[in-house]
Amino acid sequence: MTSPSVDSGFDIRLQTFQRLMQHQIRDVLLVSSLYDLYLFEEDGRLYDLIRNEYQGLSLSHAPEIMRVSSAWEALQLAREKSFDLIITTLHVEDMSSISLAKKIREAGLKVPVVLLNYDNQEYLELSTYHDTSVFDGIFIWQGDFRIIIAIIKHL
Repeated sequence: MTSPSVDSGFDIRLQTFQRLMQHQIRDVLLVSSLYDLYLFEEDGRLYDLIRNEYQGLSLSHAPEIMRVSSAWEALQLAREKSFDLIITTLHVEDMSSISLAKKIREAGLKVPVVLLNYDNQEYLELSTYHDTSVFDGIFIWQGDFRIIIAIIKHL
């Protein structure tokens, strides 16, 4: 028979795991220009790379990623379909990423919005001249697709 402290420690870990599993990210909306998408996809294998990474971590369901280049299209989709995460790049076709995040908040959508930036200089300019509190996180893309997995784990 195990001691009560061991059992209660296991129970706490199990409860924590169950709470985390309730917040799985299954559907991601990526809002980016076509050029940004080209940078993400490297050689056209972004989705395969993410699925392989998930399998390597023994996770059963990799998130599905839907991409749009228009902020208005993103808003419409976000109202129609329940996304678990919206990732936007700084360069969106028809409005700034900050305006997009604000409109998502104003629409009452309870979805995390993350900004994916390309370099520290853009980040410094953005954070100096704009209120970035509308984002649930800002990450710097440095050519590694695993940043998307890191964002998902962070949330």
